[in-house]
Amino acid sequence: TPHLGWYTQESVDRILQITLENIAAFLHGEIINRVA
Repeated sequence: TPHLGWYTQESVDRILQITLENIAAFLHGEIINRVA
C-alpha cells in the first residue's frame, strides 16, 4: 500500500546507518545537521 512504499530493505538499512552515525556523533560530542 502507498503508506508502506518507503519500506524497502535499502531504506531500512539506510535508516539504521544514519541512526548509528547520529549516536556515534552524539557520543563524541559532534553536531550533525544543526538546524539553528
